[in-house]
Amino acid sequence: MYNYDVLDNGLRVVSERLEHVGSVSVGFWIGAAPVTENTDNNGISHFIEHMLFKGTVSRTAKEIVDCIDGAGGHINAYTSSEFTCYYTKTLESELETALSVLCDMIQNPLFAGKDIDVEKTVVAEEISMYEDSPDELAQDNLFESAWGGTNLGMPILGSQKTIKTFTPEVLRTYLQEYYFPSNMVVSVSGNFDREHLLDILRKNTAGLADKQYAAPDERKVFNKGYFSKKKNIKQNHLCIGFEAFERDSEYQYPLLVVNSILGDGMGSRLFQKIREERGLAYSIGSGITTLKNTGMFSVSTGFAPKNAEAVLNMIFDEIKSLINREISDDEISRAKAQLAGNYILGLESTSSRMSMMGKSLLLTGKIKTEDEILALIKNVGHDSIYAVCDIVFNTDNVCLSEVGAKVGKKIYSN
Repeated sequence: MYNYDVLDNGLRVVSERLEHVGSVSVGFWIGAAPVTENTDNNGISHFIEHMLFKGTVSRTAKEIVDCIDGAGGHINAYTSSEFTCYYTKTLESELETALSVLCDMIQNPLFAGKDIDVEKTVVAEEISMYEDSPDELAQDNLFESAWGGTNLGMPILGSQKTIKTFTPEVLRTYLQEYYFPSNMVVSVSGNFDREHLLDILRKNTAGLADKQYAAPDERKVFNKGYFSKKKNIKQNHLCIGFEAFERDSEYQYPLLVVNSILGDGMGSRLFQKIREERGLAYSIGSGITTLKNTGMFSVSTGFAPKNAEAVLNMIFDEIKSLINREISDDEISRAKAQLAGNYILGLESTSSRMSMMGKSLLLTGKIKTEDEILALIKNVGHDSIYAVCDIVFNTDNVCLSEVGAKVGKKIYSN
């Protein structure tokens, strides 16, 4: 059972005590991401994520890491399209150290000019690395193509051009604009005392002042079409996107069941028929992206160019069979069991529990209980599954992104 507290400065804290474990996971979830950026500063949220590890007024970069690693824990961070998360996992005895380090990083970063110059080179290499990873490039291009013209279509890393413009003043201005209490959530799961946790947070966030803030509205848009990028590689990498549902839609769990049946895992239709039975692709799968006002259902695969037409036809044949109600009771039962099982297994990790609570509270303002989620999975029925298929799989409104040496619109325009 989780607890919800709001500190005097507006900082929201969600916590869950698990007496049977010896660890504690802490996450600071912050509403700073591409959705709060623009074309001039795209990539700044991710860049600041890197810079917060480069030292504070009281700790060097090495001391930040040594405080956690030296106590047998770990510290890291990541940026998504909607938030930035800084997190630790330590022994329960090191909770105060973990919170002290994270609060220091968020409030007192140095943003030294020489460190910024070094990190520009690091992020430039990271961007180049993604360019050299065709499957991730195809996925990123899918989002940029489908949601082009909005913040959702902007890359998390930014571009070689935008990162060159980042200065200490630019970074500090952005930090002050988005790193404030009511735009944050602290999530904690593990073995700890709740009052002790709150006392530590009050002491370490006393300098954080809150302000009025309206979260950006993600304009709902979906661009259909075929978008390709030539790259001298042996395989073609293809992503197919359909407009889907916003976060917390009534169709969220029926779509998860459909995803499980079609392409999530080795037992899915696409994996079994395209890879196992025909050997036409090594990687094949589907996934769901849910955002504030929109979402996407996508299929991703890699194949030899000569197999492009066969692979595409098989994917759309399976999609059409779903639209035509060709879904067995056994498939639905197995998909629901898989979803429930994966969810329960995820609850065995303090890190996973911390992530589920923090992300949910930041993005939706609420947290579903375990029983509520399992009931939502259990109650998925044929009617809601068919409704999802009818709405999502509009084959006249598809966005395709392809990367490869031999790319061309001919096959995909049939």
